[in-house]
Amino acid sequence: PAGTTLLGTQSLPTDVGGGEMDICGLERRYDVDGTTLTLTNDNVYTPQSGFPGTYIGNGDAADGDTTNDVAVRLVIEQGTLFVGAQQEALIITRNSEIEAIGTAEDPIVMTSQDQLDTWVAGGDGTSGRGEWAGVALMGYARSNECGNPCDVNAEGNIGAYGGTDDNDGSGTLRYVVRSEEHTSELQS
Repeated sequence: PAGTTLLGTQSLPTDVGGGEMDICGLERRYDVDGTTLTLTNDNVYTPQSGFPGTYIGNGDAADGDTTNDVAVRLVIEQGTLFVGAQQEALIITRNSEIEAIGTAEDPIVMTSQDQLDTWVAGGDGTSGRGEWAGVALMGYARSNECGNPCDVNAEGNIGAYGGTDDNDGSGTLRYVVRSEEHTSELQS
């Protein structure tokens, strides 16, 4: 899809239909105000290679100035497979949002490359901790660590979060699972 780069293909096990899917890499940062990036379920997606991964928006700066924060919307279709490597994250910055709405029958699966490789090789897909950094939601709600301005440095030094809007939201995550729990439900 627009805004991604074709990196290769991924073979899938026969219990989910087999075959090959394109691997689409995300950019380091999406920061054009008002844009929507949609990840469709006919590809496998990966964050930008290396630490820290991919930023959605630019609201991660610890500068106390929210006037320059852009709003970017990330939409992930049900049944989409998202695969990260060690120290790679998907970071939703302040003023941006994620809409990842899967279903019980067709969840969005986020996993590590190690888990996916084990599963594709015929294993059960279980693996260890720390294989990818996960999803970080960095909103404007208050934190007990807030100073003035309220810019709390997130774990891993991936940017800042916090503010004064306790009604702020970063979107919706529904039926988003790790592959080790639902490998039989992964749909291509």
